[in-house]
Amino acid sequence: MKFMKSVEILRIDLSKKERRPAKDWVAEEKPLHLFLDGAFYASTHCSPSNLEELAVGHLASEGIMKSTAEIEEVNVDRKSVV
Repeated sequence: MKFMKSVEILRIDLSKKERRPAKDWVAEEKPLHLFLDGAFYASTHCSPSNLEELAVGHLASEGIMKSTAEIEEVNVDRKSVV
């Protein structure tokens, strides 16, 4: 599973008043640092996919940009994310 990892958990069943070790899957997140014109703007944690779209959507939702026409370039340093 992409961006998921298996972890050991303690499963608790309240109806049976039992607990037992088990394996479960959790989403794996990585930090994403956003820079505007070379200056640090913000950080967020996310699954490391669709990073360009996430960055543009974040800037649009925060009102930093009004239109995608304002974007000259979007770069993702994948070596530092994955």
